[in-house]
Amino acid sequence: MEPTNFDEVHVGMPPGPLSNWVVKKVHVHGFAGLTAQYVESPEFSFFGHQWTVLISPNGNDKSTEGYVSFYLVNKSPESIQAEFQIILRSTARGSFQPTTVGEVDTKWPFGMCTFGAQGGMLCSGAFAKRGTILTFLNNGTLTLEIHLRTYKKAEPTIFVPSNPFCDNVLKVFNNEEKSDVVFIVGGEVESAGNRRKRAKTTATTFHASHVILRLNAPSLADMCRSGDEAAVPIIGVEPEVF
Repeated sequence: MEPTNFDEVHVGMPPGPLSNWVVKKVHVHGFAGLTAQYVESPEFSFFGHQWTVLISPNGNDKSTEGYVSFYLVNKSPESIQAEFQIILRSTARGSFQPTTVGEVDTKWPFGMCTFGAQGGMLCSGAFAKRGTILTFLNNGTLTLEIHLRTYKKAEPTIFVPSNPFCDNVLKVFNNEEKSDVVFIVGGEVESAGNRRKRAKTTATTFHASHVILRLNAPSLADMCRSGDEAAVPIIGVEPEVF
């Protein structure tokens, strides 16, 4: 019988989604005349880390004979997980054109891997034959594209509890038991001759909290005190408006 319910356990925080590829062009001038075993590029920045490209233009003891080696080096004091590719570009009729598949191993695809801190590197020990690479020079310059991507930082889940304040205030709106002041609105209106006369509508009683009035309707709060037994008359205002 096959199980139908699977429980999962995670150790540590799972990685976030992959970032987009970012690209840095590295131009190696006078490549054909380089005789040093290693040539290192100036530092450049990717994803908050400093990097260099280390080139072995004539191969080394770790590379296949007759092949050129490229190393991508993390110079920062923290390690990083990243995926990278190295791509050659040659100029054709004034524009950069990708190399033809099969002419040269222009990509050395690695999966996601860890670059150690302060010098952690990954390499292509047999990127391409030196003779083939020499055909990709642009006026004597070898152009490399360094493509790199990494995991985006996972956003931590933050629990934000709901605030019941507004709902609680509405629950006690016009609640006689919870109120400490009373207003009577309507019942009388003032005539043009400053004489009072009865309105045709009956007065409406409103129960309120003096604290809430002080914060939101201070003019009404000034008309009463908390615990007043007598209701405050409001004349000349319709209950619907009040």
